Amino acid sequence: MKTGKGSFQNLLVMNELVACSRQCSDYPAKIVEIHSLLERSLNGLGEDEEFQGISIRKKFCEDSIYIEDRGLLIALHHIYKTAAQAMKGRGTLTIETWRQNESVGVAIQDTGGGVPETFTERIFEPFFSTKNRDEGTGVGLALSREIVARCGGELRCENVPEPDPGTRFILTVPRKIIDHG
Repeated sequence: MKTGKGSFQNLLVMNELVACSRQCSDYPAKIVEIHSLLERSLNGLGEDEEFQGISIRKKFCEDSIYIEDRGLLIALHHIYKTAAQAMKGRGTLTIETWRQNESVGVAIQDTGGGVPETFTERIFEPFFSTKNRDEGTGVGLALSREIVARCGGELRCENVPEPDPGTRFILTVPRKIIDHG
């Protein structure tokens, strides 16, 4: 068995992943309005040192859209952190929502230059990272995709070439019809 700093760090990361996965699987399903969830997810980013030079732009559709949440705040947090790291503390993070038939879409777009095309699917693999070993573990986006799947949705990534090159994470989840009467 290999020992040393790298092995110990891998063990810590694995323990963190297992603990977080258990936490997410135990997360009780709740019906929430997507825009209030997004507002909650954005609260506090201005206090995070990684976001000091990043402006946040919201393009929310006007509809009130309800979804079943099973830990999406955790998934959003990891996507925001990935975006902030890609932008190296400077740029724009745009969050856009839309309703499409029986689902809701959320796009989270950064101006961090984009991800090499060969990595746009691999970045969701556990322990795969485009960053240096001390900058990331490769766990956050894998966990985010798992959480979105538990909500009945999907998470994918694409590059945005112009006018501000970056990466767009697109999250789609089924919407819930709420009877207010």
